[in-house]
Amino acid sequence: MNLVELEGNVTKDVLLKADGKYCYVNVAVGRTRSSGTDFISCKVFGEVAASCAGSLTKGDRVAVTGHISSGSFTPKGAKDKVYRTDIVVDTIRKIPKGGGQASAGGFIDDTVNLAAKGIAA
Repeated sequence: MNLVELEGNVTKDVLLKADGKYCYVNVAVGRTRSSGTDFISCKVFGEVAASCAGSLTKGDRVAVTGHISSGSFTPKGAKDKVYRTDIVVDTIRKIPKGGGQASAGGFIDDTVNLAAKGIAA
């Protein structure tokens, strides 16, 4: 089964790509069994991408569910392939950092579900 669940902080402001069809949400996630942080690239499509670009900023805490996707491409003018691994987002939620009105760990935004919107990832 290819299922990923992450909770962490957005590392930079989210920008919709030029074609308007997707964006990347980069998330810093602490490791559970050892010290350190992993920086995970999460790819979001369609209306959800537009919503993320309009509402998520650096430092926001998010919960993400999705699946791992890997692929390769050759950039224009390059000889070598570039290999990339991303989390393709199924749902993403903005959550409080613990200082707000909602209880820590409680979700404050509705879940945005790609399948419910008919958006293929």
